[in-house]
Amino acid sequence: MSRMCAGQITLDQWGYVVATEDCKTDVPGVFLARDIRTKPIRQFVSAASDSTVAGIMAERYIMEHK
Repeated sequence: MSRMCAGQITLDQWGYVVATEDCKTDVPGVFLARDIRTKPIRQFVSAASDSTVAGIMAERYIMEHK
C-alpha cells in the first residue's frame, strides 16, 4: 500500500508513510492509519486506534476547509 504513495507522499527508509501522531502526512488533507504509518509499535489495537484518530482529524480538516 505505501509503495503506491511513493513520489506523492513522504516515505521513510523502510517504505512506511511518514505521519505524525495525529495521523497527518505532509500532504494537506491526507491522513493515514494502521501499519503503513511510521510508528514504533505495530499491533492490531494501535492500528484500530489510529483509524479512529485519522477519521476524527480528517473530519476536522474537512469542516475547517468548507
